[in-house]
Amino acid sequence: MHLCAIQADAQSVLSFPRVISESNVFTGIAVSNPTTVEVSVSFTAFSPDGSVTTANGVRNPVTVSIPPGGQIARQFGEIFGGTGSFNGWVQAASSSSGLTGFFLNGNTALTDLDGAGSVASSPEAVLPIAAEDAVAKTEVTIVNVNTDPINATLTLFGPAGASLQSKDITLPGRGLIRQTLLGLFGQGDYATASHIRIRADRPLIAHEVVADYLIKGSNVRR
Repeated sequence: MHLCAIQADAQSVLSFPRVISESNVFTGIAVSNPTTVEVSVSFTAFSPDGSVTTANGVRNPVTVSIPPGGQIARQFGEIFGGTGSFNGWVQAASSSSGLTGFFLNGNTALTDLDGAGSVASSPEAVLPIAAEDAVAKTEVTIVNVNTDPINATLTLFGPAGASLQSKDITLPGRGLIRQTLLGLFGQGDYATASHIRIRADRPLIAHEVVADYLIKGSNVRR
């Protein structure tokens, strides 16, 4: 679940905040061109420290052409090459406006799939579910899409609106943080948590994955 908004710039800048490529985990990235002309799209992969990834034979950045009304849909390794693992984020940029994007995370057994559309950055975001207990986990990813560092405050709320925890973070240009609630806020009782509000001094992207969430009033976990 994630903050989602429509980008209305003179160009297309699509950000994919959770891109992981390992032996048993993959990320597929799709960019669609609804226009009537061929467009060029430049893909850049960033490591968590904000650097442009070049390790393990990765080609980065990579520019591809998408025909009018067409789409490119490839896994991370098919775009960038390389033989090693990757855990970061990817930005796709084009001088043409109107492009749309989607990314899909999964495992090779296809028992775990989770996807989302590319999102626009904002200095404020709300992640609507925050749940963590002995089974459930909430993984939060925050991406600084700017070239300059950003400062942000994360506030964890309970269902009645009371603040449970607060955390100040600083991210380098193009950097990210990806942590569970325990990793972000430290030790605490998160069984009664509800949602997270993020406020920053520059636009960012916030994304979350909630696993094994116990649906209230039942014994079903999703």
